[in-house]
Amino acid sequence: MIDAIAAHDLDGLNKLLNMNGLESISAIEMDQLVDKHNDFIMAAKERVGDGIDVKYGLFGIAAQWIKDGEVLLNGGATQFTLPLSIQLLIELGVLKN
Repeated sequence: MIDAIAAHDLDGLNKLLNMNGLESISAIEMDQLVDKHNDFIMAAKERVGDGIDVKYGLFGIAAQWIKDGEVLLNGGATQFTLPLSIQLLIELGVLKN
């Protein structure tokens, strides 16, 4: 799905959606998805630099939170940042509530 969006391939994305029983999207909706994906890439690269491929999102481990010498959270949890919001994936039908 991300590859089709990154390539601005409306037919390819609609084929993927239809193969999974989901409705096609319009060219306007595709333009919006491309814009959102590009916005994510630009924002992520501003924070992590150009040396990391952020096309599919970011993955990392949560750091420990310490305030005034006291450990508030231990950290260590796996963290994912998706290139498209969960709400958008629900609207597309990719994720179900």
